[in-house]
Parts: sequence; structure tokens; C-alpha cells
Amino acid sequence: MFLRKIFLFLFILTIASSFSYSQVVPVGKLIGTVTDTEGLPLPGANVAIKSPSLILPQMVSVTSEKGFYRLTGLPSGKYQVKIEMSGMKTLIREGIVVRAGGTTTLNITLELSPIEETVTVIGKAPTVDLQKTTTGTTFTETLIGNLPIPRYLAEIYNAAPGMFSRTSHGSDARSNKFLIDGVMHTDPVTGDPIMEVGFEAIDEVIVDTGGHQAEFGQAKGAVVQVITKSGGNNFSGEMNLFIRPLKLQDDNTKGTPFEGRFVGFDNQYLSGLSLGGPVMKDKVWFFSSFNLDKQVFYVQGFPYEQEQNAPIKKDIYSPFLKLTWQINPKNKLMASGYWRGYTNDHRDAAWWKEKETATDEDRGGWLFTLQWSRVFSENFLFNLKGAYYDFHQYLLAKNEEAPWFNYATGVGIWERNAGSDWWLRRKRFQVNQDATFFVDDWIGTHEFKAGFGFEYAWHTQDSFYYQDPRFEGMFPAGYKAVDIEHNDGFPYWVWVGEEIKKRSNLIQTGIFVQDAWSPSKKFTINFGLRYDYSRHWYPPQEKKYTGEIVNSESIVTFTSHTISPRLGINFDPVGDGKTVFKAHFGRYYAPVNLLNFWWGNPAMRRSFWANLNPDWTVNYTAWHSDPSAIDVDANIIPGYADEINFGIEREIIEDLSLSVTFIAKWERNLIDDVDQAHLDVDLFKESGELEWSGYTAVQGTDPMTGNPITFYEMNPDFGSQEWLVMNVPGTIRKYRGVEVKLTKRMSKNWAMQTSYVWSKGEGLLNTSRGQSTGESGYYDNPNVHINAWGLLDFQRQHAVDIMLTYSAPLGFQLSGYYQFGSGVPYTRWIDSEVAGLGWLWQGLVSILAETRGSSKLPDQHLLNIRVEKNFKVGPGNLGIIAEVFNAFNSNEVTSVGVMTDVNLGTPYDIMSPRYAQLAVRYRF
Repeated sequence: MFLRKIFLFLFILTIASSFSYSQVVPVGKLIGTVTDTEGLPLPGANVAIKSPSLILPQMVSVTSEKGFYRLTGLPSGKYQVKIEMSGMKTLIREGIVVRAGGTTTLNITLELSPIEETVTVIGKAPTVDLQKTTTGTTFTETLIGNLPIPRYLAEIYNAAPGMFSRTSHGSDARSNKFLIDGVMHTDPVTGDPIMEVGFEAIDEVIVDTGGHQAEFGQAKGAVVQVITKSGGNNFSGEMNLFIRPLKLQDDNTKGTPFEGRFVGFDNQYLSGLSLGGPVMKDKVWFFSSFNLDKQVFYVQGFPYEQEQNAPIKKDIYSPFLKLTWQINPKNKLMASGYWRGYTNDHRDAAWWKEKETATDEDRGGWLFTLQWSRVFSENFLFNLKGAYYDFHQYLLAKNEEAPWFNYATGVGIWERNAGSDWWLRRKRFQVNQDATFFVDDWIGTHEFKAGFGFEYAWHTQDSFYYQDPRFEGMFPAGYKAVDIEHNDGFPYWVWVGEEIKKRSNLIQTGIFVQDAWSPSKKFTINFGLRYDYSRHWYPPQEKKYTGEIVNSESIVTFTSHTISPRLGINFDPVGDGKTVFKAHFGRYYAPVNLLNFWWGNPAMRRSFWANLNPDWTVNYTAWHSDPSAIDVDANIIPGYADEINFGIEREIIEDLSLSVTFIAKWERNLIDDVDQAHLDVDLFKESGELEWSGYTAVQGTDPMTGNPITFYEMNPDFGSQEWLVMNVPGTIRKYRGVEVKLTKRMSKNWAMQTSYVWSKGEGLLNTSRGQSTGESGYYDNPNVHINAWGLLDFQRQHAVDIMLTYSAPLGFQLSGYYQFGSGVPYTRWIDSEVAGLGWLWQGLVSILAETRGSSKLPDQHLLNIRVEKNFKVGPGNLGIIAEVFNAFNSNEVTSVGVMTDVNLGTPYDIMSPRYAQLAVRYRF
């Protein structure tokens, strides 16, 4: 009988022919046993649940011969559980919490009763998940709605233990997976979570930073799942306005180089409107919201050498709509769609830029989702989902001048203009299917889950360059001389390149199987296996303007097949459901982003650098770049991480649990481009040894230490560089961390999440967004490898987060958020001119003067406070809110100059000043 069920299960999966890298909307489940006072199982007991989160009036399960029951597909919320059986007292348990993506185990004991009698118990809901192996944090609606944090999704997931500036436990910023209702909102080109949903639509955020199950592929870092609101059987809504005026902002620049120069916000207005409820009770729900964020702010030091910072205007607007239709007790349909629009009149503003060199940005996109869920039986669940993503981004220059880069300051300043216009479009179609099959009588219980997936993404890019008129006719047709490097008008170099119009495509398919096997109540083994296939290609293309054929047939650049095993073990040593030991091993592959194949497109620009004479004529040319000189290794696969974590979680008292987890991670085979014309690639692959040609070692002097220091100068017969995109051999990153977490869910009027993380991450390829593109430059020339191994750039050794909210008497809600982070590392650099060598043949060369991560920025303390007073007004509550951010008005330095004898230690950025934000919010 069991084998017949399995064959039926696999057959249905096969004919479902749907593929994707998204998942379904996360749901939870409630399981347990019903026994009598002697501990004997009670088969045939009726277990019924109700909740405002549940679109059906109730769900019912009948206990098996062993007294076991299971209720699945449950949205997050509080549930009433009613257990009835003839001859026994009816028991009602109120306030049982079920979390999406988790398992709540509720074992019930019924007492004999000669008469009909009902006993109601409130509270005592379990807090420890005995089956889940992941490491992470769930931000509930209570925390999201009350914590004093800026109202952006990134502020939520970056507050999770182990997360810092989008890096998760030592992995890079582009290795995460971001999902909204099970659909990726990550940009297929960059890996950035561009399509954030509006804040009012967020119901819950699950941040898993390790121990992922096999259903999640292509994520070496965190898996961030956003669950949106769905409405309910009663109408509810919210109207709010958050105001951040200039008058409520302090000044923390005293004693810093920015003293007397205004920083922070001029003003910000965030408004939200939401409404949800029934179209038809117990049948069709809707939820809608709209967010508008208008702000004027300042970037410290921008524009360069002006008495006052220039205001920057940014507008964000996000409408959202979701419909949920319970067709019948076995079938449910969910559809949602939202838009995110964004404008910024000074994108990439920074202290090293003049005002005109920032760009005007206009971007926006749609994300549509449709999901069908089918309950074939209590033991067989099926989901099918499709989604479509359409995004544009336009980056436009402010005038028609060519950009200049001035070395007169010693650090280089951008002047005159951004120099180019860019029009970019990204689209993605995804479909996925999964099915879950429960077996209760085969050497314990099993939760089998399997699924297939498909994603098709494509990207187009168009550009226009603004050339300096003095170079008209100097270079070959189709080339424009754009970026001019000079010293107060004395020219050095100019970048010369072609405008482009190009496209690239990506298809990814995958399949996974996993099983949560519980041979006993105390023991669960989670095993999973995942297979992924990726294929990238350039379709037929023509050159911009000329119509010249670039490639008449598609060019396949990348094909990979990867297998990812996952194994987790959970053990409850006592059997009381309050303690669990966890251990997990997993292999995780990096996402395949179209950015990895940006430069190899045959329609990509050809370019070179021209060394200029004082009269602006060309002396010689160097650094020729041609897409035909870029190859992709035939055996390339996505980089991967092997991760081990183990720990313990214990419910200390009711609703309060403590967990301690150790995490170890090794990242290998990371992708980067290598100059195969001047590096012995065969030797490199075989031994990891770097043997360069085309360079001559030259010796300078480090003025800070007096020690000799070596640079590598290009030989005049260097020739051109030829690139190979490949898996870099050896271990590139390694990470160790300990995470301690104390969690108190909302009960008795208060909730808390507190964590401490100790960590150490080392490597060669850094984890920041800019260093995780596959084009880090570490294998471009031997200068980059000097002192390059060390602490990762976003590596905080100690991090503390404390989040607390309290429902006080008289309608007050008090909340606070404290964050401590030890200083992030930085490294001193030295250039060839300071070392006494002047400009080398290839130009001004800079190298690391000390082991990477030898210096650290100051530690940071941040305290945010919030007070809300609620008044009963009509059918709802009117809340008056006051928030204070950076209550200490700290001004620790967050960025410094790193160049020896030029700007070393000079502060370039400090923490944002203390400010207050006022809000009014009406909920009903």
C-alpha cells in the first residue's frame, strides 16, 4: 500500500511539468498525539481548529490508531484547538501559535468524563520547533509594526542575527535569496532585492541564515521570505503618516571634519493606506495597500568642496493588491500583484563627486503571482505557482559634457558630468510546483516533499556616451573618448570605448526531494537532495546604430549541473517538547546572475585606455578590452559553500526560549575573471600558484615604516589582456560563528528578541556588493594579491541586537531597539607615487600596504526608542507615535581614507545624527 502511494505521488509530480526557483507561500503545520491519562493513544478523536488567519470556518483532523493528528497548510497566527471524543472531557486550547515555515507540536491528554464537560486552557503554547533545522529569525507583525526601525524591508532582515549590510554569516551580499509570497523579487541581473513590497503589505518576515532545506536552491547566504497580508472575514485597515522634519533633527558633527556642514534629512514623509476584508466570507478575501515615501536628504561631503551639501530628492511609491479565493475545502487560488516605482535626482552621490557627476535615476517594476493549492487528502498536498517580473532602470546624465577625473587632490575627484546614459530592462517568467506526502506508519512518520522548477530571465541594455569635443575624429569610428584623467588640467589618460546595445538570456531548472523522518517522538532526520541546471546564452544581436551583425546564432556561454545534499538531525532528549538538539550539514550553490556574464557578450563594448601628451595628443594605448578576449571555462559551475551548524534550543519558561548555535562555513570555487594572457592558468588550476608574465618587480619605500615595498610594473611589450571566467581554485572564504538568541514572543503584554553573535570571516574575495560580481580584479594583475588575504570587509567580530516591545497601561506601547557592532576592518593602501616610484607604465598603481583587515573602524552603539499612545476612536484605534533614532546622538566614523600620505585616517562619513519622527496611525 505504501509503495503504491509513493508511485502515485511521483506520477503526479511528473505530469505536473512545471519548473521554478520560487517556492509557495510559506505555511505552518500543527501536529501531535492525543492520549488518555495513562498515556495510551486515543484513535478517532476529533481535532478542530479555528483562527482569524484561516479562510475556512474551521479545519478538522481525526486521530489515527496511534492517536496522531496533523493539520497542514496553516497561515501564521493564533489558533483555537478543540479536541472532542465520546466519553472524554472536551478540551479547548486557546492561543496556540503557528508560524509559517514551522511545525507546532501540541500533545494532548484527555480525561474520562461520564458527562459532557468542556475544559478551556489559555496559553502554554509550545515555543520550540522540534522538526525545523534552519538557523534564523521570524519577525512577526507585532515586531514589524512596533519596533523603532526605518520602514524598509532591508532594515528588517539586516536586524536578524548574523546579518550585516545584506551579508549573512560570512557569505557575500549577492548570495541571498529574497522571496515575496514564495516568488523571487531578486533582480536577475545583479542579485539585488530591488522589488521590495510596500511596508503596509508585510505581515511577516522569515530570515533563515543557515541550515536551508533542499527546496531552497542557489543561496549560500540567507533565505529571506516575506509573507504579505491577506485580509480576513472582517474588514480591517490602516491609515498612517510618518513625518521626519528638519526641526526634529540634531547635529552630531561637532568635533568632526563635517562640523558646520548640514547632514542627514531635510524632510521625509511616509504615508501608508491599507484595506482588507471579505468579498465573500469564508470564501474570498482581498487585501490592498499603497505606500508613498517622499524624502529630501543629504550625503556627507556631496558635492565635493562645497560649503553646504546639496539636497537629494527621492520618491518611492508602491501599490499592492492580493486576492484569496477558497474555491472549496480542497482548492484555493491566490493572486497578487504590485508595482514599485523609484526616482532619485542624484544617484551615487558621494564626497568625491561634483554635483553634475551624479545621475538622474528612474526605475520601476511589476511583479504578478498566481498560485493554486490543492488538498487531495489529509496526507497529500499539491501547489502550482506562476509569476512574472518586469523591471526597468534608466540612468541619465545631467548634461552633455564628458566626465573628468582630477588627481590634484591626491585621491581623485569626478568633475563635470556622469558621461553616459543607460537604459536597462529585466524580465523573468517563473513557474513552480511542489507536492507534500505524509506517511504515518512506515518506521515512524515521514513528510516527503518534492518539486520541480523553471525560470526564464532576460536582460537588455542600451547606452550613450558623451565625448569631449577635442577628441572628435581622433579614434576609430564608433569609439568615443569619455573619462579623462588629469591633474588640474594636465592630462594623463582617457578611456575610449564603444556604445552598446545588448541582450542576454538565462534558463534555470531544478528538482528537489526531501524527507522529514521521525522514527520516534524524540528524533527527526531531515534529508534532502537537490539538482539544478543552468544555461546562459547570448541571442543573435546587431551592433548599435550600424546594424552590423555581431552574432547571427545564439552563443551558449555557461551550462552547469549541480547536486546539493542536505542532512539535518533534531533530538529531544527529554521528550517534553521543550528542548531540542540540532545539527545540520548542507552544500549551497551561489545564485547564477546575468551580471556574471556582463563583459563577455559579443555585443559588449570594445575599449582601451589612451595615455595622453601634455598637448592632448595620444602617446600610447594600453589595457585593450574586447569581448572576443573573454572566454568562459567549459567546466565552470557556480561557487559553493559547505556549511555545518549545530546547537541547542530550550524553552526556559512559558513563551521564552534560548538557543545557542555554532556555524562553520567554507566557500570554494568562487567565480572570477583571470588574465589568462599573463597568468599561467594551468599551473594555477593545478596548484593554486600564481605565476605572472609581462611584469617587472620594482622596489619602492613605505614612508610610514621605512621598509621596502614591491610593485609590479607592466612591461612596454605587455600586449593585451585576455580573460577567462573560471572557478578560482582553493578555499576563498572561511567563516566561524557562534549565535546566542533569546526570544520572548508576545504574551503578558511584552515581546523580545535578543541576540549576540561572535564571528570571524577570512578570505581573499570580499563579501560586499561591489566585490561579489565575479569581476573583483584579484586575478587581473600581481599587484592586487599583495597582502590580499585577511578579514572580510563586512566582518564584525561582535554584534548585539536587543528588540523589546511592551503594551503598557493606559493605551501606551513602548518599544526599543539597541544595536552594538564592533568596528569593521579596513586596510592601509599606498600608491606608487608615494612609494617614490612615480607613475608606472600602466599608470598610478595602488597596493595594500599591510595585511588586509589590520585596522578597524570604531565600535558603534545605536539606540532607537518609540512611544505610542492609542485612543479608541469609532470602530478602531488612533495612535500618536513619537520615535527617536540614534538616541545617543553618536557620531562614530563609518568610513575613512586609506591612502598613505594622502588621506589616511581622514573621516569621510559618520553615523546619521539623532532625529525624531512623528506619526499618526489609525487602525480598525
